[in-house]
Amino acid sequence: MVSMWRGVRPDNEVTLSLLQKRLNDLGTLLDASAAVSSTLDFGSVLELIARRLLDALQVERCQITAWDRGTGVLESLAEVADAYWPIGKGPEVSLADRPARLNVLTTGRFSMMAAADPACDPAERESLIQ
Repeated sequence: MVSMWRGVRPDNEVTLSLLQKRLNDLGTLLDASAAVSSTLDFGSVLELIARRLLDALQVERCQITAWDRGTGVLESLAEVADAYWPIGKGPEVSLADRPARLNVLTTGRFSMMAAADPACDPAERESLIQ
């Protein structure tokens, strides 16, 4: 099927790029599915997903968290730094001090933060620097 796309016209390059991204996304899901099928170790599955996200998004760090709406706390479940936490054992972050993260969770909208950005919330900046 890949050979069918070699003669792509310039106006179809965007479509090809989107299809390649989608294929990569599906590969990530397939890997996660295989991990779930082969193990009952939830931590290993989360670590694999975090690693795949790191590669797919081309970022330096990936962390998977659980949000407890009732307490307003984010609990770390996995991080690409070869670490994962069993449920109930991960570091927690109070969302009361992290309005930008709370906004992402409540709105479901993507956000990007950079410590060098003057508009970055001071608590978030400190967290990024650490």
